[in-house]
Amino acid sequence: MDHGIHVAIVTPIKNGQIDKESFLKHITYLEKDPKCKGIVLFGSTGEGSSMTLDQKVVIMNALATKKTKLQVTIGIGGICTQDIIDCAIISKKYFPNAIMMLSPPPYVKASQNSITRHFSEIIGNDRLATTKFMLYNIPSRTGVTISVETIVLLKYAFGDRIVAIKDATGNVVELCKLKSHDITIDVFCGDDNLYPAMKALGAVGLVSVYGNYSCKELAVTDRTYYNAMLQKRIAWVGLENPRMIKHLLGYKKIIDNNDLLPPLAYGDDDVTNDVKELFTL
Repeated sequence: MDHGIHVAIVTPIKNGQIDKESFLKHITYLEKDPKCKGIVLFGSTGEGSSMTLDQKVVIMNALATKKTKLQVTIGIGGICTQDIIDCAIISKKYFPNAIMMLSPPPYVKASQNSITRHFSEIIGNDRLATTKFMLYNIPSRTGVTISVETIVLLKYAFGDRIVAIKDATGNVVELCKLKSHDITIDVFCGDDNLYPAMKALGAVGLVSVYGNYSCKELAVTDRTYYNAMLQKRIAWVGLENPRMIKHLLGYKKIIDNNDLLPPLAYGDDDVTNDVKELFTL
């Protein structure tokens, strides 16, 4: 997986349907950002858990037709192991070289043994034999943390089939613990606000929400940190995902429609004044 910043891309919605024209407009916008290495489809920012398989196919077909040069990673999270396998197999028809981002099943409060079984049945499926995977550690969404021991166990079992892990645990101690093991796995930060700290500790990139607006602003070296205004912007975007980033993108005309898929909904508060205050250039 290319080192650097990858965008957990939003899914533009119009009247409850995928707005593929607006999605492709957003892709063109990201292609012009010199610090954007790739996009991640169907994550929490992309409302992947609210999308039907048919809706995902609309996005993949549109993106495949555009033939973007951005690296494509496809989120395949969910509860049903077989459904995830089926989704991954269909995804490969559109993007044979895409990396699959795989998280623990939500709601079921899976044990480490259950996480290992879930991942093993997906990664070890014969029809996915040439697929590369990124593990996604996000306990705030799934209710469970992939332990360092489980990561090491899976890495030994599947070798270079597992190329990276997206760490959204918010726990830099776990990154240090993982780095102490003799395995080769790239760590990508999963929290925009922690990227400078995690990069200093060895993370090779970021999977970003804020990057939908600007990857360039997030690019840091090993010894640089975010300025106060960027910290405020990131904090605001993180208040409610993907509502805030969609509102910003719509206001800036980066996407044409900023609707949300059910069950998500806009609140009664008008956040336009926040956007004007924080993002007036």
